[in-house]
Amino acid sequence: MSTNTENEILACQQGSILTVTLNRPAALNALSEDMIVQMRQGLDRWAVDPSVALVVFRGAGGKAFCAGGDIKSTWAHRADLTCNDRYFYNEYNLIRALYYFPKPTIALMDGITMGGGYGVAGACRFRVATENTKWAMPETGIGFFPDVAAAYYLLRAPGSIGMCLALTGMTIGPEDALYGGFASHYVYAAALDDMMQALHDGADGVAALARFHKAPMITGPLCQHQDLIDECFSEDTPQAVLSALSRQPSEWAQTMAALLRSRSPLSIGVAFERMKRARGRSFDQIIEDDYVIARRFMRGNEFFEGVRAVLVDKDKSPKWQPETLENLTETDVLPLFETLPGNLANGFKG
Repeated sequence: MSTNTENEILACQQGSILTVTLNRPAALNALSEDMIVQMRQGLDRWAVDPSVALVVFRGAGGKAFCAGGDIKSTWAHRADLTCNDRYFYNEYNLIRALYYFPKPTIALMDGITMGGGYGVAGACRFRVATENTKWAMPETGIGFFPDVAAAYYLLRAPGSIGMCLALTGMTIGPEDALYGGFASHYVYAAALDDMMQALHDGADGVAALARFHKAPMITGPLCQHQDLIDECFSEDTPQAVLSALSRQPSEWAQTMAALLRSRSPLSIGVAFERMKRARGRSFDQIIEDDYVIARRFMRGNEFFEGVRAVLVDKDKSPKWQPETLENLTETDVLPLFETLPGNLANGFKG
């Protein structure tokens, strides 16, 4: 067995199985730029290393696979556009490289798996949920948008579930993660070590996952409310989505409407337009589009106001602009899709 420890990434190889641990538990394994760069460089090495047959990604600390990007650092560097542009470039380049990685990859989504955390997990060939999985693309709650190629996966969920998750940022459990296609397998947390041992003992990865996979015993809210979601979240505008939810008598619909009212109206508008524009686009095109939009958000105030209110001052009272979804117009939304000078000339490479 060989072990390499480098700051916040631990890489441990046993036989032909390489386990990569996101080792920043105090921050719920949020992705620092150092972690991103280390993993990206590691992918290049592991891709050509004949001793590595399978790569498994997991989180340290028992609470999270990965809570997302290091948005506190992004907020701290809000005056440094070059720094934040570089962060998103490196993050998206990592995700693209992982998506095209030539060997099987497994993400153990045991615990919180949100935002950029699912950017990493979603790009893996196999995505294992456990009873502890808490999955979300929560960006509209902090004045951002579902990035990290999320639209690519959200559009593949049944019906209008992807639009529901993109706009509300709601958290779902393992049952709905599996139902939506965000997880490929469901394994009890207590069985993960046994599954890993089976892999180390030489079991075929697909066979080992199938052996330990357990079908959920219950259905989640997304599955239960599929018809309502399809009816309300298929509307032509985000304002119409909110109106449709508000007319529904069910408690669940009213909860979704309240969620929408609490989110950034600008972020909801961008997420809605993002999902529309992503239809029919390739993975590469979607992640390149994400970079355009992320750079635009870094040059505005909505994201930094959201992070301030939720994570820095924690007053939970963001001053969104505009204040309500009813006041949102295309003039607010469309400029965030316009390419800035200095954007990628030839896409993400490597």
